[in-house]
Parts: sequence; structure tokens; C-alpha cells
Amino acid sequence: MSIFDYVLGIAPALASEEAVKVVHHSVMEDLYHANVFNFLILLAILVVLIRKFNPFAAISEKQTHIANSIKTAEELKLQAEIELDGAEKKIRRLDDEVSKIITEADGVAKSLSEKLINEAHSEADNLAEKSKRSIEADKNKAFVKLSNDVSKVALTIAEEHVRKTIETDGERLHKKFVDEFIENLDNLKA
Repeated sequence: MSIFDYVLGIAPALASEEAVKVVHHSVMEDLYHANVFNFLILLAILVVLIRKFNPFAAISEKQTHIANSIKTAEELKLQAEIELDGAEKKIRRLDDEVSKIITEADGVAKSLSEKLINEAHSEADNLAEKSKRSIEADKNKAFVKLSNDVSKVALTIAEEHVRKTIETDGERLHKKFVDEFIENLDNLKA
């Protein structure tokens, strides 16, 4: 029989005020005991569940895992910052090295350029000098050849002229040359 059946069953029988007080007090007491009993059962169930599943250990394990994850993340962050700093330093050094290499390359290019220009000027001067000597030699050869040719032609013309003169005035010229020769000899004696 439940509490409500009990209350409903005696309520018409006890109509007096005092009876209502007794019933009310009895119902309240029964409700109180039932609630305490239910609470104790709930506590027992919770204790059994807590012992069986151990949520505090799981929570503690989770907290430890999270704390370890945070610690690992902080270590990784610190390591990453150190690596980033190292990479930035390398980049700065690379910039300096690139500038140095470019400066050295410019210097080498300038000196090589000057060397090539000087060699080209020297080669050009040598070629010009060789050309002048070759032209001078060719000119001298041509002059000698021309002189020889002119001399041959002149001798040929002179020979032809002398032959014609000897053929036409040979006797008279012969006498004139002999007379001049004798006159020159007389001048030499005196």
C-alpha cells in the first residue's frame, strides 16, 4: 500500500482537524523517510558507478594528458622560435653573403673587362703595326719593282736612242768624245 492510498483511505474516516494533523504529520514523515531512503540508494548507486568507472581517475588522466600536451606544445613552440631565430639569422647572413658575392663578382667582372679591353687594344695596336709594316714592305717592293721596271724601260729607251744616234751621227760623236776626253786630260795635267 502506498502513501497516497493510505492517506486517501483514512482521510474520510478522520474528519477532524486533529486527525488531519496526524495524517499530515504521518504523510510528511513517510515522505521524508522515502526521500532519505531514495537519496541513500542514489548515493550507493553513485558510489558503485564511481568505483566501477572511476571518473576521477579519467578526469585526472585527462588533466595530466592536457597538461603534458600543453607542456609539449610550449616546448615545441620554444624550439620553433629558436629555429625561426636561427633561420632569420641565416637569412640575414645569406643577404650579406649574396651582397658580398655580388660585390666580388662586380670586381671580377670589371677587372676581367678591363683586361679584355686592354688585350683587345694591344692586339689592335699589334695588328695595326703589322699592317703598317706589311703596307710599307709592299710599298717598298712595289717601289723597287717600279724602279726596276722604269730603269729597264729607261735603259731600253737610252739604248735605242744611243743606237739610233750612233747609226746616224756615229762618226762625228766619236770624234767629239775623243776631243773632249783629250781636253779633260789636258786640264788634269795643268
